[in-house]
Amino acid sequence: MSTNSIDHDQPSGLRVCQVLLGKGFGGAERLFVDLTLELQQAGVDVLPICSPDSRTAAELKATGTHCALIQEASSRDPLASWRISRAVGKHGSQLVHTHLSRASRLTSRARLKIPQVASIHNYGRWKYYKGADYYMPVSRYGASYIESQQVSKDRIQVMSNFTRIPVLGDAEREQLYMGLVVAVVCGRAVGVCSTAGIVALSAVLGARCVPKWCCFRYLCAAVRSAYPPPPAIAGA
Repeated sequence: MSTNSIDHDQPSGLRVCQVLLGKGFGGAERLFVDLTLELQQAGVDVLPICSPDSRTAAELKATGTHCALIQEASSRDPLASWRISRAVGKHGSQLVHTHLSRASRLTSRARLKIPQVASIHNYGRWKYYKGADYYMPVSRYGASYIESQQVSKDRIQVMSNFTRIPVLGDAEREQLYMGLVVAVVCGRAVGVCSTAGIVALSAVLGARCVPKWCCFRYLCAAVRSAYPPPPAIAGA
Protein backbone atom coordinates (compact mmCIF):
# COMPACT_ATOMS: atom_id res chain seq x y z
CA MET A 1 0.00 0.00 0.00
CA SER A 2 1.28 3.45 -0.87
CA THR A 3 0.97 5.58 2.26
CA ASN A 4 -0.42 9.08 1.76
CA SER A 5 1.61 11.79 3.44
CA ILE A 6 0.47 14.32 6.03
CA ASP A 7 1.77 17.89 6.06
CA HIS A 8 2.83 18.25 9.70
CA ASP A 9 3.23 22.04 9.27
CA GLN A 10 -0.40 22.51 8.25
CA PRO A 11 -1.76 25.59 10.11
CA SER A 12 -5.18 25.90 11.69
CA GLY A 13 -7.83 25.86 9.01
CA LEU A 14 -7.22 22.18 8.35
CA ARG A 15 -10.29 20.47 6.93
CA VAL A 16 -10.91 17.10 8.58
CA CYS A 17 -13.64 14.55 8.05
CA GLN A 18 -14.49 12.22 10.94
CA VAL A 19 -16.42 9.04 10.25
CA LEU A 20 -18.29 6.80 12.70
CA LEU A 21 -21.22 4.67 11.57
CA GLY A 22 -23.69 2.80 13.77
CA LYS A 23 -26.50 3.61 16.17
CA GLY A 24 -24.96 2.41 19.42
CA PHE A 25 -23.38 4.82 21.87
CA GLY A 26 -20.33 3.94 23.95
CA GLY A 27 -16.83 5.19 24.54
CA ALA A 28 -15.91 5.54 20.86
CA GLU A 29 -19.03 7.59 20.14
CA ARG A 30 -18.39 9.79 23.18
CA LEU A 31 -14.86 10.45 21.90
CA PHE A 32 -16.18 11.12 18.39
CA VAL A 33 -18.57 13.80 19.63
CA ASP A 34 -16.12 15.44 22.04
CA LEU A 35 -13.23 15.37 19.58
CA THR A 36 -15.36 16.99 16.89
CA LEU A 37 -16.29 19.84 19.23
CA GLU A 38 -12.74 20.34 20.52
CA LEU A 39 -11.29 20.41 17.00
CA GLN A 40 -13.87 22.99 15.98
CA GLN A 41 -12.87 25.18 18.92
CA ALA A 42 -9.23 24.84 17.84
CA GLY A 43 -10.09 26.29 14.43
CA VAL A 44 -10.31 23.04 12.46
CA ASP A 45 -13.11 22.71 9.89
CA VAL A 46 -14.64 19.34 10.82
CA LEU A 47 -17.25 17.38 8.92
CA PRO A 48 -18.63 14.50 11.03
CA ILE A 49 -20.16 11.63 9.06
CA CYS A 50 -22.51 9.43 11.07
CA SER A 51 -25.64 7.31 10.80
CA PRO A 52 -29.11 8.85 10.58
CA ASP A 53 -31.27 8.59 13.69
CA SER A 54 -28.21 7.86 15.83
CA ARG A 55 -27.54 9.38 19.22
CA THR A 56 -24.16 10.51 17.89
CA ALA A 57 -25.84 12.62 15.22
CA ALA A 58 -28.41 13.93 17.70
CA GLU A 59 -25.75 15.09 20.18
CA LEU A 60 -23.78 16.90 17.47
CA LYS A 61 -26.89 18.51 15.99
CA ALA A 62 -27.81 19.81 19.45
CA THR A 63 -24.58 21.84 19.41
CA GLY A 64 -25.37 23.30 15.98
CA THR A 65 -22.82 21.08 14.22
CA HIS A 66 -23.66 20.07 10.67
CA CYS A 67 -23.40 16.31 10.06
CA ALA A 68 -23.36 14.32 6.86
CA LEU A 69 -25.77 11.44 7.44
CA ILE A 70 -25.01 8.18 5.65
CA GLN A 71 -27.06 5.00 5.83
CA GLU A 72 -25.06 1.79 5.44
CA ALA A 73 -26.37 -1.73 4.98
CA SER A 74 -23.13 -3.44 6.02
CA SER A 75 -19.36 -2.99 6.14
CA ARG A 76 -19.30 -4.02 2.46
CA ASP A 77 -21.94 -1.55 1.24
CA PRO A 78 -20.50 0.04 -1.96
CA LEU A 79 -23.14 2.75 -1.98
CA ALA A 80 -22.11 3.86 1.52
CA SER A 81 -18.45 4.06 0.42
CA TRP A 82 -19.49 6.16 -2.56
CA ARG A 83 -21.50 8.47 -0.30
CA ILE A 84 -18.48 8.88 1.99
CA SER A 85 -16.31 9.77 -1.01
CA ARG A 86 -18.89 12.29 -2.19
CA ALA A 87 -19.23 13.95 1.23
CA VAL A 88 -15.44 14.16 1.66
CA GLY A 89 -15.08 15.68 -1.82
CA LYS A 90 -17.77 18.32 -1.22
CA HIS A 91 -16.18 19.27 2.10
CA GLY A 92 -12.70 19.46 0.60
CA SER A 93 -11.27 17.39 3.45
CA GLN A 94 -7.49 17.10 3.71
CA LEU A 95 -7.60 14.16 6.11
CA VAL A 96 -10.18 11.58 7.17
CA HIS A 97 -10.31 10.12 10.68
CA THR A 98 -12.30 6.92 11.18
CA HIS A 99 -13.59 5.27 14.36
CA LEU A 100 -14.46 1.57 14.76
CA SER A 101 -14.27 -1.17 12.18
CA ARG A 102 -17.27 -0.45 9.94
CA ALA A 103 -16.33 3.18 9.30
CA SER A 104 -12.70 2.22 8.70
CA ARG A 105 -13.51 -0.45 6.13
CA LEU A 106 -16.12 1.57 4.24
CA THR A 107 -13.82 4.60 4.12
CA SER A 108 -10.89 2.52 2.86
CA ARG A 109 -13.12 1.12 0.12
CA ALA A 110 -13.97 4.69 -0.94
CA ARG A 111 -10.36 4.94 -2.25
CA LEU A 112 -9.87 8.56 -1.21
CA LYS A 113 -6.84 10.57 -2.31
CA ILE A 114 -6.18 11.88 1.21
CA PRO A 115 -4.63 10.23 4.30
CA GLN A 116 -6.88 8.01 6.42
CA VAL A 117 -6.21 7.84 10.17
CA ALA A 118 -7.97 5.04 12.04
CA SER A 119 -8.56 5.18 15.79
CA ILE A 120 -8.23 1.67 17.23
CA HIS A 121 -10.54 1.21 20.22
CA ASN A 122 -10.16 -2.58 20.55
CA TYR A 123 -8.15 -5.57 19.35
CA GLY A 124 -10.58 -7.22 16.96
CA ARG A 125 -11.26 -7.32 13.21
CA TRP A 126 -7.87 -6.15 11.99
CA LYS A 127 -8.89 -6.88 8.40
CA TYR A 128 -11.28 -3.92 8.59
CA TYR A 129 -8.50 -1.51 9.60
CA LYS A 130 -5.62 -2.57 7.36
CA GLY A 131 -6.59 -0.13 4.58
CA ALA A 132 -5.76 2.93 6.70
CA ASP A 133 -2.56 4.96 6.31
CA TYR A 134 -2.01 5.81 9.99
CA TYR A 135 -3.28 4.43 13.29
CA MET A 136 -4.24 5.94 16.65
CA PRO A 137 -4.54 3.26 19.34
CA VAL A 138 -5.76 4.41 22.74
CA SER A 139 -2.97 2.65 24.66
CA ARG A 140 0.55 1.27 24.22
CA TYR A 141 -0.95 -2.22 24.31
CA GLY A 142 -3.03 -1.30 21.29
CA ALA A 143 0.13 -0.01 19.61
CA SER A 144 1.86 -3.34 20.26
CA TYR A 145 -1.09 -5.16 18.71
CA ILE A 146 -0.88 -3.01 15.58
CA GLU A 147 2.88 -3.55 15.34
CA SER A 148 2.21 -7.30 15.46
CA GLN A 149 0.25 -6.84 12.21
CA GLN A 150 3.47 -5.80 10.46
CA VAL A 151 2.73 -2.05 10.64
CA SER A 152 5.80 0.20 11.02
CA LYS A 153 6.09 2.32 14.16
CA ASP A 154 6.18 5.58 12.20
CA ARG A 155 2.55 4.95 11.20
CA ILE A 156 1.35 4.54 14.82
CA GLN A 157 0.66 7.25 17.39
CA VAL A 158 -0.84 6.44 20.79
CA MET A 159 -3.62 8.90 21.59
CA SER A 160 -5.48 8.45 24.88
CA ASN A 161 -9.22 8.99 25.04
CA PHE A 162 -10.67 12.02 26.78
CA THR A 163 -14.07 13.49 27.56
CA ARG A 164 -15.52 16.96 27.94
CA ILE A 165 -17.70 15.76 30.84
CA PRO A 166 -16.32 17.57 33.92
CA VAL A 167 -15.08 15.75 37.01
CA LEU A 168 -17.45 15.99 39.97
CA GLY A 169 -16.40 17.04 43.44
CA ASP A 170 -17.15 14.92 46.50
CA ALA A 171 -20.26 16.91 47.45
CA GLU A 172 -21.61 16.80 43.90
CA ARG A 173 -21.08 13.04 43.64
CA GLU A 174 -22.83 12.49 46.98
CA GLN A 175 -25.81 14.54 45.84
CA LEU A 176 -26.00 12.76 42.47
CA TYR A 177 -25.64 9.24 43.86
CA MET A 178 -27.96 9.91 46.83
CA GLY A 179 -25.71 7.93 49.15
CA LEU A 180 -26.13 4.68 47.22
CA VAL A 181 -23.37 2.32 46.16
CA VAL A 182 -23.73 2.58 42.39
CA ALA A 183 -22.83 -0.17 39.93
CA VAL A 184 -21.39 1.64 36.92
CA VAL A 185 -21.64 -0.08 33.55
CA CYS A 186 -19.69 1.54 30.72
CA GLY A 187 -20.00 1.60 26.96
CA ARG A 188 -22.15 -0.83 25.02
CA ALA A 189 -22.59 -3.08 28.05
CA VAL A 190 -25.21 -0.59 29.26
CA GLY A 191 -27.66 -1.78 26.64
CA VAL A 192 -27.49 -5.40 27.81
CA CYS A 193 -27.04 -4.71 31.52
CA SER A 194 -29.67 -6.60 33.51
CA THR A 195 -31.32 -5.61 36.73
CA ALA A 196 -30.52 -9.09 38.06
CA GLY A 197 -26.82 -8.50 37.42
CA ILE A 198 -26.86 -5.26 39.39
CA VAL A 199 -28.77 -6.89 42.23
CA ALA A 200 -26.18 -9.69 42.35
CA LEU A 201 -23.31 -7.21 42.39
CA SER A 202 -25.00 -5.21 45.12
CA ALA A 203 -25.40 -8.37 47.20
CA VAL A 204 -21.69 -9.18 46.82
CA LEU A 205 -20.79 -5.66 47.91
CA GLY A 206 -23.15 -5.88 50.86
CA ALA A 207 -25.10 -2.92 49.54
CA ARG A 208 -28.81 -2.54 49.06
CA CYS A 209 -30.25 -3.02 45.62
CA VAL A 210 -29.34 -0.31 43.10
CA PRO A 211 -32.05 0.13 40.46
CA LYS A 212 -31.15 -0.06 36.79
CA TRP A 213 -31.72 3.65 36.24
CA CYS A 214 -28.59 4.33 38.30
CA CYS A 215 -26.41 2.87 35.54
CA PHE A 216 -23.85 4.78 33.57
CA ARG A 217 -26.21 6.02 30.87
CA TYR A 218 -28.45 7.79 33.39
CA LEU A 219 -25.54 9.22 35.35
CA CYS A 220 -23.84 10.66 32.28
CA ALA A 221 -27.12 12.22 31.15
CA ALA A 222 -27.59 13.75 34.60
CA VAL A 223 -24.05 15.10 34.66
CA ARG A 224 -24.37 16.63 31.19
CA SER A 225 -27.64 18.34 32.07
CA ALA A 226 -26.43 19.64 35.45
CA TYR A 227 -22.93 20.73 34.49
CA PRO A 228 -22.13 22.59 31.24
CA PRO A 229 -19.00 21.68 29.25
CA PRO A 230 -15.82 23.40 30.43
CA PRO A 231 -14.66 26.50 28.50
CA ALA A 232 -12.21 25.98 25.67
CA ILE A 233 -8.56 26.01 26.67
CA ALA A 234 -6.80 29.08 25.29
CA GLY A 235 -4.46 28.18 22.47
CA ALA A 236 -5.91 24.66 22.10
